[in-house]
Amino acid sequence: REMKQLLITIAAVVLVGCGEKQDLTGKWLGKGYRCLSNERLDQEISITQNGNKVVAIKITGDDCIGAGQKTWEGIISGSQIKGSNYGKPPWQEKPTKYDNLDIRIENSDLLIWSDAEITFERIKISDD
Repeated sequence: REMKQLLITIAAVVLVGCGEKQDLTGKWLGKGYRCLSNERLDQEISITQNGNKVVAIKITGDDCIGAGQKTWEGIISGSQIKGSNYGKPPWQEKPTKYDNLDIRIENSDLLIWSDAEITFERIKISDD
């Protein structure tokens, strides 16, 4: 009986621990961005997180979404980020908002945006 209670307690602690919100704030490398051509580029982005809301701003820009512009934003729900992404051809003045963003949070250092075939890897700040 005590063993069963202990196992229930351990399971509850593990489940609660898994529910902790990960902080995605930081610099990330987006691998696989495309702008019109089929050429895939690596671009740095900055993610800020406030509660369960996340916003990604490009540090490295291209002709479609320039440096300093919002590339996507969303709400964290479990291991998903659901929200909007932005894009435009170079000749268009303002980006178009697309409300179909679906990014999977693999862990606190890896995000996968399957539809766009982009992976985001956290850029580690070295201690030296």
